[in-house]
Amino acid sequence: MDKSWMFLPRQTKEYMKGLESFLDFAFSNANINGMIACLCAKCKIGICVSREDACDHLTVDGFIKGMASEGKTVGKPHFQYQDKANTQSRIMIANHAARSSKKVGLARELGSMNDSGKEIQNIQGMLNNQMDGVSKHQHNDLQDVDSESESLNAEKKTRGPTFMKEIWGRPSTLPRIKIRCDDMGRPIGSRRNKFTDFLGTLARNGKFCPIDVEDWHKMPLDSKKTMLGVIKEKYDLPPGTESWTLRSIATKWRNWKAELKKKYYDPELPMQVLLEERDKRAFVEQYVKLVAQWNSEKSKERSEKNKIARNQKIMNQTIGRRSFAQVQ
Repeated sequence: MDKSWMFLPRQTKEYMKGLESFLDFAFSNANINGMIACLCAKCKIGICVSREDACDHLTVDGFIKGMASEGKTVGKPHFQYQDKANTQSRIMIANHAARSSKKVGLARELGSMNDSGKEIQNIQGMLNNQMDGVSKHQHNDLQDVDSESESLNAEKKTRGPTFMKEIWGRPSTLPRIKIRCDDMGRPIGSRRNKFTDFLGTLARNGKFCPIDVEDWHKMPLDSKKTMLGVIKEKYDLPPGTESWTLRSIATKWRNWKAELKKKYYDPELPMQVLLEERDKRAFVEQYVKLVAQWNSEKSKERSEKNKIARNQKIMNQTIGRRSFAQVQ
């Protein structure tokens, strides 16, 4: 193939005529989805472009030295397949292809080519092979990442429910744990968190705090007195803290019922399935009555009202486990 037109000024008709013939041959023999590797001096086979862009590049910047002269080198190639879609994956391909080009000796092969048509075909073939290899390598990497993620998820352990065994199993021969409270009867100090955690275990214990009671105000007075008695066996509470303690248990008791409903309740499932899938801390007899309450029309109406009220709430606590008593 005659290359003499490549040495002519790029503004001449002869150069433009030769360029059109060259592009006709290139796009008919070595295109990838209507694109070829750009052979201009600026791109240096670094990107794949359309015919219109190739014409503009070769008119403005001219050919790389390996094409327009008898030199042996064409510069260090850096492959970056440009496409508006999948930009990130194309960049990964570009980086890997740049490293791979050192191993395959692409520069020496391009410099030793004599015929322009063969050069284009070989360039496109190498691009295809490298992109296929990179895609396969990238696919394998993604599979490895997915398998690692699955193994991490499988090995991840959660904290689980709080039982406070060290408090429940505390010998009665040991002195009671002292709790400091503020003027309003709210616990403060370093022992506050463990104390409230212990109240949570009481609220979730159906023996002391049955979940089949419809409302906290209907909780038997004897049950409340029993819970206070259990607490005072473990803790030395200042006078006047009973009211706050019961309110805290009531909140945790309602949260416990809400958690059971959210995680385990489905009105479409039969009772037998609900009983089998329930949290094992919930007593069977109490859970049956609780499900019956959830299925009642009265409970459904109350649930809808509470959802609307909850969505209207705009101020939430943002201080974590610390109470306002501790902050103050």
